[in-house]
Amino acid sequence: MSWLVSASICLSLTFLPFYVLKRFICSFVNREHSKDWKDVCQVAVFRFAGDCFTFGRMKCKSTQENYMQWTRLTAMPYTVDAVPGIDDTKILWIGPKRLKNVLFYCHGGGYMISALHAQMTFYRYLQLELERRGVHVGVAMITYKLLPEHQFPTQLRQARGALDFLIQAGVHPRNIMLVGESAGANLVMQTLSHILHHLPSVQPLQLPTSQIFRGALLISPWVSMKADSISPWPLLHAKFKYDILSSRIVRLICTEVVRDIPEIDIKFVDPVEAPKTWFDGLDNLVERILITYGAFEGFAPGIQLLYEKYLKPYHEDVITLQQRDGVHGDPILKFIWKQEDLGDMVPVIVDWVAELFMN
Repeated sequence: MSWLVSASICLSLTFLPFYVLKRFICSFVNREHSKDWKDVCQVAVFRFAGDCFTFGRMKCKSTQENYMQWTRLTAMPYTVDAVPGIDDTKILWIGPKRLKNVLFYCHGGGYMISALHAQMTFYRYLQLELERRGVHVGVAMITYKLLPEHQFPTQLRQARGALDFLIQAGVHPRNIMLVGESAGANLVMQTLSHILHHLPSVQPLQLPTSQIFRGALLISPWVSMKADSISPWPLLHAKFKYDILSSRIVRLICTEVVRDIPEIDIKFVDPVEAPKTWFDGLDNLVERILITYGAFEGFAPGIQLLYEKYLKPYHEDVITLQQRDGVHGDPILKFIWKQEDLGDMVPVIVDWVAELFMN
């Protein structure tokens, strides 16, 4: 990062207190009036910081580096499996490595940011809550390469390779739950799309006969990126007015993701650009699906469209839950902010995952 960029960021941050104060005052008369004042201020800080430290300028540590640091800070064991020959892909095990029941985790971050400590802490929390109910799962977090250097379908190729690695290691798809938030949830959907339709540039994934995945947990799945990359600024700003992501950030990451993707392949990345029957056969691939998102989330219209038009007609066990006053990735944010009150959605997620593995 050059000194000029650093100076401009520092200058911008001097306006942070005024921005937060403005959001707090306005919350008394706008849609945020129902939210706790601390939540309003925390969202404002995160949103402002995101605008200052735009993803394109950030130079972050790799997911594996963050994982190693997290294991040291939490005194957790670390286990790293290398996926042979697939773009230096790794599987990082959160908590103990277990192959009987596995959460196959794709992390969020707009394909531009590596996994953060809070994301690992969330899935460790989920793992511990399941253990209290007698459900023992392994959490297999995959590493994948980031934009802008590594464009689609690099991440899909890595996810497919890591999933195949687990299956070849003896993990039955019936005992695998695909999980992810934001871009990670998008990568889960890319993987399912690839199994259903096969993107020619990526090796197909063959599942054992009559085996389907136990479930898919999609937290704030990132969809409608093509539409958001070209949406008029006033409309885009209105959609993300109360979200943790600003319209500026959304335009940046959406434009970067869809850049140079052939029109014929865009449906693998952006499912709401696909034909209506794109997910026909999904019920023979995944047993149950849970989608969560926030009421204040800018991606909410795209998520609702995905459910109503693309998923609901072809899968009878898809549940969508909207979190009251929630923003993008709200369950994960509780762990970024280290809140004692985890809200309503985190316990619902724990209950849903536990029920699937207990049946």
